Amino acid sequence: MSREDVANAPSRRLTSAVMAVALGVGSLAVWTLVPAAWLYLTRDVSPGGVRFLAVVLGCPLTMVALVLLLYRVDSYRQRLRGTPERIASHSGWLRSVSDAPRSRAKSSLLEVMLVVSALIAVVVLVVWWGLVADSLNPSGPTAPGTEHDL
Repeated sequence: MSREDVANAPSRRLTSAVMAVALGVGSLAVWTLVPAAWLYLTRDVSPGGVRFLAVVLGCPLTMVALVLLLYRVDSYRQRLRGTPERIASHSGWLRSVSDAPRSRAKSSLLEVMLVVSALIAVVVLVVWWGLVADSLNPSGPTAPGTEHDL
């Protein structure tokens, strides 16, 4: 290690840590903030079909764009830390069973964060749906005054 690398080590670690936090926030935003933003931005679009189409087309495109941006940040973070670049290999289903066993490539921090944040988003959605969603609907089956309607 050169003197310059030793002098820059604390700033590199700090930059890498800030980028890791940004990757975590960004990966959670992919599953939560992007869909919520599309629903919020299209709230005043008149025909319901147009709003639905705008959300169905725009939301996934925005999610893909954000994930591509996060992959660039992760790539820069890996270069900053000196982590070797991953070599692209064939998928498991493309290899023959008789091929020599290969070591499995280690998952990057971003890949792990995307999976964990997706699981968190699904759990929060299910909890919200089960505990809050129906009680916020005043015309639903739990509306006041409908307890005697059978």
